[in-house]
Amino acid sequence: MRKFRDARDIDERLAAEFDLLYAVFTRIEHECKAMPPPQRFMHRVRHARPALDEIKDRLGARQTVVLPKSPMGRAIAYARNHWQALTNYLLDGRIVDITNNGAERALRRVALGRDNRMHIGIEDVGQPVVVLMSILQSCAEQGVNALDYLRDVLVRVARPGSPNDLAAFNPVGWKRSRDAEQRVVDDRAAMTRVVQSLVYAS
Repeated sequence: MRKFRDARDIDERLAAEFDLLYAVFTRIEHECKAMPPPQRFMHRVRHARPALDEIKDRLGARQTVVLPKSPMGRAIAYARNHWQALTNYLLDGRIVDITNNGAERALRRVALGRDNRMHIGIEDVGQPVVVLMSILQSCAEQGVNALDYLRDVLVRVARPGSPNDLAAFNPVGWKRSRDAEQRVVDDRAAMTRVVQSLVYAS
């Protein structure tokens, strides 16, 4: 949509037309945001797919009346060339946010820390950093306290006979675990006792 807004100064009428279509489309998403995945999927099939078909038809029709190299021409070409990627969300009702805002937020943490990590100077450290950043972002998206998660999981995987099912150790599986909350409480209590013993010993 950003490319169409950038073309507004060149072709205000067409930009307004696509603004209106986009408004209809975003209202449909707003209506189904709070629905469970199956209902969200069906709502999109009934309402979003026809709206997207209309947008696609308009894109094809308008492409014949604008200059290909103009801002509007480039905006239309971009949308048509990426149409499959733009509409893949219709296949899965579990997808709530259909924008790329989540991906941009996840990358912001990497971008902000990039300069701080340049001094490391060891190529092999890149892969562990990527894995750690992925874990931290997964924790953030699941509403999981990353420190509690890492403290609990690192202790559990080090124990003999730890679960073979790795899914139990990822943030999603950990959050679903019935005893995860109690382990966090116990771990915090244990740490408090250790700190208190150190304070009193000194």
